Order: sequence, then structure tokens, then C-alpha cells
Amino acid sequence: MAGTHYYSTTGIAARGRIYVAGDNKVYAFEVPTSSPTPTATPTATATPTPTATPTSTPTPTVTPTPTPRSTPTPRPHPAPQPRPTPR
Repeated sequence: MAGTHYYSTTGIAARGRIYVAGDNKVYAFEVPTSSPTPTATPTATATPTPTATPTSTPTPTVTPTPTPRSTPTPRPHPAPQPRPTPR
């Protein structure tokens, strides 16, 4: 049907704008900016006094002993089959 339009209500918001596509075009709508909201000023808070931290004595570390490794056993290989000589 010629002359009919399909309207989509989906869009994407990025970079302070809303983008909607239709009729092989992309329409961008800018979001109005509002006045900046005032930020609360920080109030003074009581600083806790540091308390003594108990120190721990280091525990001795155990040195690992090397584990003996076994040598691999050689596996037998089959003898190669004789091949006929080419003529």
C-alpha cells in the first residue's frame, strides 16, 4: 500500500537527546536543561580518635621438602616392518 506510514514509539536516549527513527530519517529531540540543583554543603563531623591496634607475632613458616620424582620407564617400540623395494 503506497502512502502508508508506520509509526514507531521506540527511541534511544543518549548525549542529552532522544533519538527516534522513521521514514528513513533520524529525528533528535533535545532534552531541556533545568537549573542546577543546589548541592548540600558538608557539615563538620566528629573525627574518631585512633585506637591502638594489637600487633600479632609472625608464625614460623614451614619449608617444604622436595618430593622425589621417579624416572619414567622406557616403553618398548615394535620393530619396523620390512618394505618391498621399488623396481
